[in-house]
Amino acid sequence: MENNRENNLSSDDILDTLPENTYLISEKDFKQKKSNKKYKLNTINILSINLGIFSIVLSCLVFPAIISSILGIICSIYSISKNPQNKNIPILSIIISLIGLAFSTLILLIALMFNQIFA
Repeated sequence: MENNRENNLSSDDILDTLPENTYLISEKDFKQKKSNKKYKLNTINILSINLGIFSIVLSCLVFPAIISSILGIICSIYSISKNPQNKNIPILSIIISLIGLAFSTLILLIALMFNQIFA
């Protein structure tokens, strides 16, 4: 008898047996919430941050560092214009690229100064 009663439960009966703090969402809402990530990395973001790091590491080689930092800044600005909601990583890569540009410019100025002194 009890087995027969379990088979004849309606959806309202099942909902009544759930605890009060249980939330039911549809599969579509679940997939949508799962796909909404706060920081979505794309290849432009990864490229711009790698170019910024590359410009800091190679700041002793002045011209490759300047070129990579300028390319990193361009990629970051493009990434911000393409997806304005995710600005944190492109702004970080702009800062890193500017630091690399400053280091390489400082090294270039020091090299030019020593060239003037010892020439």
